[in-house]
Amino acid sequence: MAERGRWRENLSWAGACLQLQLGRQLVLVAVLDAVLVGWGLFDALLSPGAPAAGLYVGCVLVPLVLLGMPALADLVALERRAGCLDLALAAPAGELYFLRRAGVVAALLALQGTLVMGVAWIAGSASFPWLTVEGQLLAVTAFAVATTLFWAVRLTSPGSVWLASVATFVAAGGWSLWVPVVTAVPGGPRVGKLLPAPWDLWEWTTHALPLALAAWLLSLYARRRLRRPETLLVAG
Repeated sequence: MAERGRWRENLSWAGACLQLQLGRQLVLVAVLDAVLVGWGLFDALLSPGAPAAGLYVGCVLVPLVLLGMPALADLVALERRAGCLDLALAAPAGELYFLRRAGVVAALLALQGTLVMGVAWIAGSASFPWLTVEGQLLAVTAFAVATTLFWAVRLTSPGSVWLASVATFVAAGGWSLWVPVVTAVPGGPRVGKLLPAPWDLWEWTTHALPLALAAWLLSLYARRRLRRPETLLVAG
């Protein structure tokens, strides 16, 4: 009973964070997300070549850029418009106040991508290496969220935050837009259920690690600015 109550409390807290971050747009974002994921599933079913790769693009990358980044672009501007930015930053856990809201959005996007790709992995009889896809998914989600957080503490307009975040994401497209799904082809090398061949594993490492490192550095810069309230207040 105690464990169930803790889960219910955590879900209620996550819902409150989303409600605070998105406000009346929460239902609209949820509907658009369902449409994008549904369209990604439909498009993947119509792709005869590599349906899992289409799923990754349609259900991971597209919602991340078109919904996740706009949802977080208002992270700091929300308090600035309400006139309570100074109070939020002056709180004992002011930095965590913003990071928790960003973390909830990141966790939901990562969970959604994990569920979709997990279903595709099971339905496809483990036709692609699961661990590399999951690792890239988590790395690209962390990078997208950290990029948006980085710009949210530097720019005042949510629109400019989103445009700068998307531009940064696309500029790193060699890593962020890379599709990690490797499927077996007739007569080709064998593809493992969890990890690919050594060469493909090295290719994944050279894409996931730079993203993870960039996400860590961007989040450090953002947290440093959040710890200095005067920089955000002067910008506003």
